[in-house]
Amino acid sequence: MIIIEGTDLLGKTTLARELLTWLHRCGFPHVYCHFTKLSIGFDRYWHYLPWINRYSVTDRFYMSRVAYGRALNNQDVCTHTEMKMLDAHVALVGGLTAVCVANDDMWLYNRCKSNPKIEMYNADEIVAVNRQFKDLLESNELSYDVVIRVEEDNWPAVHAGKIQSAYLTKQDQLSDVYDRRPSASLRPKVNMYDPLC
Repeated sequence: MIIIEGTDLLGKTTLARELLTWLHRCGFPHVYCHFTKLSIGFDRYWHYLPWINRYSVTDRFYMSRVAYGRALNNQDVCTHTEMKMLDAHVALVGGLTAVCVANDDMWLYNRCKSNPKIEMYNADEIVAVNRQFKDLLESNELSYDVVIRVEEDNWPAVHAGKIQSAYLTKQDQLSDVYDRRPSASLRPKVNMYDPLC
């Protein structure tokens, strides 16, 4: 699973589609998923779980919910415990999270104002979300693997190679762990109700 996080207008979708093309060329059966505005009643923990699988490239996920929620004063953001639990599920499938942030908020603001494409959020909101992503990276509240600092002449797609390399390393590590799994007859017998185990 590869998750591409970040605010609007930073080239996440282009990057995700480029990664998907590369994965298909390498024989990985990944599919593209895009989390945009979530439906009413979308649970901030349980409704993410079915989307965590080894074979997807996901454009935004629960980190976006936190960044957008905080920037736009939405109270329905994931709790610290829920974020750590979701991080653990992503780790179990060898997931990799890349976060795109703009280095220059003024450049991003001007890009938002001049962009003819219709976005769900205005320029002030997009810049506020970008700052929340920066805060999340600095605070280490969430797990991530690759940070892409987007500048006017440095778009995320040029970093596809770095993500590909990190992804293959993670898959090798995951395969190594599963290859070492002992057979059922060799697994330790543990009584989960025994406090000494």
